Amino acid sequence: MSSQAPSKNTASAKIVNCWNSIGVWGRERPRCPLLAEVIHCRNCDKYIAAGQRALLRPMPPEYQQEWTRLLARKKDADTGHHLTVIIFRVGDEWFSLPVNYLQQVETRRAIHSIPHRNSSIVKGVVNVAGEVKMCFSLGALLGIEQASTLDSTQRTAVYEGLV
Repeated sequence: MSSQAPSKNTASAKIVNCWNSIGVWGRERPRCPLLAEVIHCRNCDKYIAAGQRALLRPMPPEYQQEWTRLLARKKDADTGHHLTVIIFRVGDEWFSLPVNYLQQVETRRAIHSIPHRNSSIVKGVVNVAGEVKMCFSLGALLGIEQASTLDSTQRTAVYEGLV
């Protein structure tokens, strides 16, 4: 995009921006008498008309030429295969899985224990979108000890990188 300043003969130079002097963003006194009626400059007919004029002004030729050149150029060839993974933590260990192995990622749910079951791997059942699902402990399944300073408010991040 062009770094040149707009020329003085464009429609934007003709816009009287009273909202910056006597309107809600201005510091001059007295304030605009219409403010009592319209509450905010964005509700004023002058402000609306100025916005419409700014949007309807002709496009500078150098702007159009630059975008034509950018959109017409040949796309760069892809340099490698992209793999999107989800990164998560179990205890003090960090893992990643390709996202095509996952159906959905859910927030932490209340785990309901199963009566007469005492297993470190099977934690219980959870409600996921109205369905009862088994809840397993990956840490217990993989033999990873509980983290000493596990922050339960951490979010899962999706990382996109090259293979």
